[in-house]
Amino acid sequence: MTRKEKIGFYSIGVNVLLVVLKGGLAYLSGSVALVADAIHSATDLISSITVLAGIKISKRKSKHFPYGLYKVENFVSLLTSLFIFLAGYEIVKTVFFDPVTLKREYLPYAMGGLVAAMAITFAFSRYELRQGTASTSLSRPISLSRPGIWKKPTW
Repeated sequence: MTRKEKIGFYSIGVNVLLVVLKGGLAYLSGSVALVADAIHSATDLISSITVLAGIKISKRKSKHFPYGLYKVENFVSLLTSLFIFLAGYEIVKTVFFDPVTLKREYLPYAMGGLVAAMAITFAFSRYELRQGTASTSLSRPISLSRPGIWKKPTW
């Protein structure tokens, strides 16, 4: 198993954990924000599965493609962007069209779960960053682009 495949499997595992955690917290608390975040994590899971499939398919070689189907990674990157748009649509639909009543007695559990989800996400994104900086793959995680506070000053 290659390094890319290991990271892909780890990503799938982390995203399954986050979907279950956020979905359970959303069910308990009735929070629309947690429902939206669970949907977002579910689309991240689908994206991770798609990226892993693209990595595996891109290694296949044939008579017409002796270097492998490496261009499949471009197609997988396109599919990943479509999943991001789908997540946005589902979140907007949930916020505006699904009436949900907040259950205040479960809010402390929801807050604790959110802190745990943030810690898991932060730790895994740092792992991906360390592993992916040497990679030239187009399907490496978006977190590797160093947005916001992670950018080095250009002055």
